[in-house]
Amino acid sequence: MIKISFITIKNLMANKLAKPLPELYELKNTIENNDWHHKDSVFDHTINVLINLEKLLKRNKKLNRYLTKRIKKHTRKQLLYLSALFHDIAKKETMIEKNGITYCPSHEVKGALKARRILKRFYLPADEVAFITKIIRNHLLVYSMFEMNNKNAKSNNINNILPELSILSMADMLGSQFKLKSPTDFDKRMIAIA
Repeated sequence: MIKISFITIKNLMANKLAKPLPELYELKNTIENNDWHHKDSVFDHTINVLINLEKLLKRNKKLNRYLTKRIKKHTRKQLLYLSALFHDIAKKETMIEKNGITYCPSHEVKGALKARRILKRFYLPADEVAFITKIIRNHLLVYSMFEMNNKNAKSNNINNILPELSILSMADMLGSQFKLKSPTDFDKRMIAIA
């Protein structure tokens, strides 16, 4: 059994989770190159997302109060952290390259399925696994809000995870090189999410 409390940036960086979570460490060799990532490993990106998630949570007391609510055994904050950890877990399997640019079509859908299998090692209640995988499956949805209407958001039944999706989206953008490559688009999206 893996304890959520053992999942820290320090332990991840020290490779202390390599045995129980080998899928995560395989992402060190999965390199992305696109508008969001400049020759960036998915593992390094994930670490940057976790770092930025922690920074965002330190700044917002209201958000922290909200995230102390429990789903079953664990808080929304703990489950959000696991969602961030595994949000790109299927990029290795979905990555394609075309003219030096990488794409990971449907990585969020395949990632939710892969995460469900990995999360069995944590012995989480089914409701918590469903919560995490729902966030992973929908983590790109916030980015597409520019193109979708409110009806589509309701049809995806994401009302109960909107704060987590927004926070993960912010941490995801901050953990990428998108700001450097597309500063105007970065600013628009950050304003829309905030």
